[in-house]
Amino acid sequence: EKTSLDEAVDDAWQHLQEKMGSPPTIALIFGSCTLNAAAVAERLRMKQPSLFAIGGSSMRGVLSSGGHAPFGIMGLDGWASRCGVGHVKGSNITDASSAREAGIAAAKQATYCQVPDLIVMCAAPGWEEHIVSGINHVCPGVRIFGGSAGNDSLVGGAETPPWQLHGSLAGWGATSVGVVI
Repeated sequence: EKTSLDEAVDDAWQHLQEKMGSPPTIALIFGSCTLNAAAVAERLRMKQPSLFAIGGSSMRGVLSSGGHAPFGIMGLDGWASRCGVGHVKGSNITDASSAREAGIAAAKQATYCQVPDLIVMCAAPGWEEHIVSGINHVCPGVRIFGGSAGNDSLVGGAETPPWQLHGSLAGWGATSVGVVI
């Protein structure tokens, strides 16, 4: 029996494939902070285990051509020839120094120590600059796109912690208050 989360993931995945004409090789996934990110990661892993995926929570969900939604996927195809995913659990980020080390670890994991053309990041609020400093240590001068995972606390909503999601053939998962690139 499907849950509403399964249905949301299935609908977004089907809509994406219809628009693209085929499954993506890379996906950026964003959704409401109240979603179960681990369940989203597992559902997407079941659909396409070889997908390179990162994403994070957003305050109140996402906006798209279809309007407001609790969940969304942006897919890319043909870019995965030099693609990697790195992640660090939030429990490993406790101060500026550990945030910088998390950036270093995630960058090394994602790039295999090769300089990429672009890094896409979704990080814990409050540690972004230190994480970027760590990424720049490994990949100096590489453009970084992305920013913070969000939650609804600024608008009087749930105090649910922000989440980050990652996936590739190396593994799928989700964390709170961590970093994915």
